[in-house]
Amino acid sequence: VQRLSQHASLVLWSGTNELLPGAVTNLAPFQDYQGVRSNQWAPSGGNQVAGSFIYTMGASLLHFNTAGAAVRSVDSSRTFVPSSPSNGWLSEDMLIPDMCIHQPSVSKGSPIAPAICDSSNPARGDGHFYTDDPNVAFFASYMLPPIKFCSENGVESWPSLDALSSVTQQKDRWIGSTQMQFRERAGSWGPAQIAAVEYHFGSAPIVAANTSQTNDTAFANFLVLSQLAAGLSLKGFAEEFRFQKSTVEAGATMGHLIWQLQDNWPGQSFGLINAPVFGGSWKQQMYFVKRAFSPLLITTAGAKSNNSVQISLISDIPQDLQSCLVTAELWRFNATSSPDA
Repeated sequence: VQRLSQHASLVLWSGTNELLPGAVTNLAPFQDYQGVRSNQWAPSGGNQVAGSFIYTMGASLLHFNTAGAAVRSVDSSRTFVPSSPSNGWLSEDMLIPDMCIHQPSVSKGSPIAPAICDSSNPARGDGHFYTDDPNVAFFASYMLPPIKFCSENGVESWPSLDALSSVTQQKDRWIGSTQMQFRERAGSWGPAQIAAVEYHFGSAPIVAANTSQTNDTAFANFLVLSQLAAGLSLKGFAEEFRFQKSTVEAGATMGHLIWQLQDNWPGQSFGLINAPVFGGSWKQQMYFVKRAFSPLLITTAGAKSNNSVQISLISDIPQDLQSCLVTAELWRFNATSSPDA
């Protein structure tokens, strides 16, 4: 804790990760936000209320009281929250209805029908938000929740060929090989990555990279396209969250952290950088992220009209900007020489 506390990029301390949403799974298996149904997770079996209560009380003693006290004794300059996502310290009381003052969420398909406290409420505290829908690249303003602080968000992609080549043989380097499937550890994200490539770039690169006779040129092309598809989604996330900062109705988002910085080993993952031990080169989506977090950003984020384009200038430069002029050009996808207007 003492070593990490020296980093200026450290936002806050969290006692544990995604524990509170898990603690209430047995009470409310599903959450519903604008028609999007999302599974939550928790220990299974046994009495639902009792299981969650024991789970939470044990976690409270270990993560909140023991670890939390130790962290705060070393670094008092930052906030410590019991879990992420959470609504702060109020989340400790989430299983006690009389003390719960959060905005309730209506449980779906739960044997306990009444609304319960929701530690992932986007209107309070921090939240985690994921979607593998490639439409987020262009329609993030319709898809993102009005989250106060997005402390975890990411998109999977395949690694670069140089990283994979160091740990695989030529016969393994095609989409459907046993080795490639073994390296996908995030379940449904595997097919979702392929679907995202098809959404943006068509099926031809996938077909070329999905036979046992695939050469490294076709496979490398697919790997790059998977990273570009991830980059487009991450760009949509980052620019929309930045736009929401000035919009109270959209949560007044004050921060956005992307999971994760680097791979631990060469495989399909949420990492923006290939595994350092195998080169540590940037994946393509890292360039999208760098531009999306630029101190001065021109973006179409926030647009919710089918008939017009909204262009916004977002500045994190600590000074007023005077007489800004933005020139926009509209290009056709099949343009060859000049913009339309």
